[in-house]
Amino acid sequence: MKKSHAILLLTFTFSLFTNLCSAQYTILRSFNGPDGLNPQGSLLLAGNVLYGMSGGGGANGDGCIYSIHTDGSNYIDLFDFNVTNGRGAQGSLILSGKTLFGMAEYGGLYGWGNIFSIDTNGNNFKVILNFDNLDGGYPRGTPMLSGTKLFGMTSFGGINNKGEVFTIDTSGNNFKDLHDFDITYGEFPYGNVVLSGKTLFGMASGGGAFSDGMLFSVDTTGGHFKDMLDFNVANGKTPEGSLTLSVSGEVLYGMTDVGGLKDSGCVFKIDTSGAAYRDLLDFGGLDGNYPPANYLTLSGNVLYGMTTYGGVNKLGVIFSIDTDRTGYKKLFDFSTAKGAYPGSSLTMSGNTFYGTTTYGGAHFDGVVFKFKDTNITTSSNQLSVASGQCVVYPNPSNGIFTLITTGDGIKAATMEVFNVLGERVFTRKIRQADDKIINLSNQPKGIYFYNVISADGSFQGKGILIIQK
Repeated sequence: MKKSHAILLLTFTFSLFTNLCSAQYTILRSFNGPDGLNPQGSLLLAGNVLYGMSGGGGANGDGCIYSIHTDGSNYIDLFDFNVTNGRGAQGSLILSGKTLFGMAEYGGLYGWGNIFSIDTNGNNFKVILNFDNLDGGYPRGTPMLSGTKLFGMTSFGGINNKGEVFTIDTSGNNFKDLHDFDITYGEFPYGNVVLSGKTLFGMASGGGAFSDGMLFSVDTTGGHFKDMLDFNVANGKTPEGSLTLSVSGEVLYGMTDVGGLKDSGCVFKIDTSGAAYRDLLDFGGLDGNYPPANYLTLSGNVLYGMTTYGGVNKLGVIFSIDTDRTGYKKLFDFSTAKGAYPGSSLTMSGNTFYGTTTYGGAHFDGVVFKFKDTNITTSSNQLSVASGQCVVYPNPSNGIFTLITTGDGIKAATMEVFNVLGERVFTRKIRQADDKIINLSNQPKGIYFYNVISADGSFQGKGILIIQK
């Protein structure tokens, strides 16, 4: 029996390390100032070319538009902002044919930012609209394209200076203020709008019934504005990002910057009708803190995203979670050398994700990265357990580990630790969601295995512990 148990554990170890090694993180570009600085927007993928913007750096220090091949080659500074034509772009680019569209948060003719277009080769830069505060100001997000019309939001400006939803033709004609925010029904939207049929959906970072932000819908003509959800800290607070629409067009997914169970942000879903709100994940600590002002990437029934802070190095993480709230996985911990404080979303192509970090890298000015094969079943310091969550840290350690458990599913369970021979060397009851010390300091260095078993004897999960002395 003991021999059989050891074989099973060793088989699990091999599978686990195979999964760990399958994830490949590569820095494609470390910014250094003159070629760009502190990117916060997401990347646009067209063929084998990525397009993006940096909020600073470039020839004039006001940011730039760039392209880079997916293998890290052929980096080109396509265009340099210079205040007059825009400055400090925080959003992302969209593509129509061979024309890119985007927004600069600051600068322009009146200093309130602008909407622009530019060819993919860097030629024919054109300002489509200079915001003047009355028609909006400081657009932080990304325009959404439908036919020949662009839809977007500004974080300030409009009649009440609380931001607005707008539309404009790609030619620069027919600008229309669709909705002015007014505190009661939201204020200061920082993200994008998404379109389903003839309805736009978005979020405002503040205002609403509890002044903690809200989720809304409005027709593409500006009619039928609806306050769909008011955030109240418990269900999230300060949603600075954007929504992700399901393939069916019936469900919205999003994140809040703070609030939730641990006041470090949360992942949620809600029907486009405004019903069936559900908190999918509450961030806090090693699983990430404070997701960026951006959106989730949906593939099948799995959501992928990043947090700006938290994780082992407190510099942000890449994570995934199933849309039914199960299967949370921390896929990568950012570090100073590999990129820190991601502010973007993930751009997906097959089993590869592309993204940016605002800081970190060789010059600490941010990086462009790719992360390949995120199909990792578990990791050495993290375990998804039914309706709860286990995190063990530090891992590796000198033999003293801390176990953090959250959720109702593991309030009455037992943790067992085995050595490579299948001998049980540690056991402890898990009676409530709090921190536990796992003291294996009397054990020799090496690999150990832990199981979490519920009170009824059902198997809840497993992981590894590494002792280094």
